[in-house]
Amino acid sequence: MKRVRAPAVELAAGLVQLGSKLFGGTGTFEGTLAVLGLAMTIPAFVTWIPETLMTVLMLTGVMTQEQWLEATSRPGFWRAFSSIYQLVALGWYLLLFPLAVAVSQKVRWWRAIIVGVAALCNVGLRMFLFIR
Repeated sequence: MKRVRAPAVELAAGLVQLGSKLFGGTGTFEGTLAVLGLAMTIPAFVTWIPETLMTVLMLTGVMTQEQWLEATSRPGFWRAFSSIYQLVALGWYLLLFPLAVAVSQKVRWWRAIIVGVAALCNVGLRMFLFIR
């Protein structure tokens, strides 16, 4: 079976692998990579679905980007919706990253939280800088 390259997941797994070793982690890179792949995919769907629908609306001419920006910049449902789905995704990341570290590296929860949040911040910053 051909392996699909996912640089963001590989970076996260490498950071978790190195960070966990400082706290006595015993997991493998491959195991960490597999678990973090799932931990990064679930929240991505939370943002992917609304953003895809928005893109379809724009491509079909139902709405322009300016109309969307106007709707999300003033108080109301669309502003709340655009903030809430992103916060839900962030919440999933903050839950799943430490859980993935704890499971794959077999470290205590407080150590998993430190390593998981540090890796998430590092990868998230890089994705923000280079993708957005």
